[in-house]
Amino acid sequence: MVKMHLGKVAEALGAEVAAVALEIFKRLDRRVYQGRSPRVVAASLAYIAAERLGLYVRERIIAEILDVSKLSIRDMAWRLRR
Repeated sequence: MVKMHLGKVAEALGAEVAAVALEIFKRLDRRVYQGRSPRVVAASLAYIAAERLGLYVRERIIAEILDVSKLSIRDMAWRLRR
């Protein structure tokens, strides 16, 4: 499900952001995101990937693309970075 939502992000932000987000997702331990909404996880991964690529993308933009709360993105991104 996360991969499907990353496809939506790729349409809006570019394939490079989605590719980096997918690489981050593959390296994650499942316990970090287990039980969380796949849309929120995908949005957070896209936000972190954009940061790593040096792109300035606001949380609000990604939140609108996947229809999630920007606060949820911020919280999940914090969890994923740890």
